[in-house]
Amino acid sequence: PLLPFFFIRSLHLSSSTMSSDPTSTPLHPAYSISNIKTHIAIILDLKNSKYSTWRELFAITAGCYSVLDHIDGTSGDNNQAWQRLDYLVLSWIYATISSDLFLMVMKPKSMARQIWVSIENLFNDNKQARAVHNNPPPRQKKA
Repeated sequence: PLLPFFFIRSLHLSSSTMSSDPTSTPLHPAYSISNIKTHIAIILDLKNSKYSTWRELFAITAGCYSVLDHIDGTSGDNNQAWQRLDYLVLSWIYATISSDLFLMVMKPKSMARQIWVSIENLFNDNKQARAVHNNPPPRQKKA
């Protein structure tokens, strides 16, 4: 059976209009995450420090979704698309830390890398303080 000309023509038009625009930018993979907590199931807290686990899970997720440069400081980009991604990564950080920790590290107009380093410094300082507390220097004998 032959299809009428108008039917064939309409099929051709609809398929050509559905093709993607070559000038449009594809959506960055990081935007496909609707809930970061499905990838990072730990809420980082000062009281029950799981910093190294949280940090590793976060870095793996950031690497998988091509935003590792936002936390490791390797990107020199600062265009509008990069800034939007930075806000996204920053929201991931804030969503995976406790409210007490959030209040300690949050600074208006910060970038993800700045908050990442603040958290890192906070936990490294606490680690050093715990080491000193748990292993005090030997007492010197009085002469």
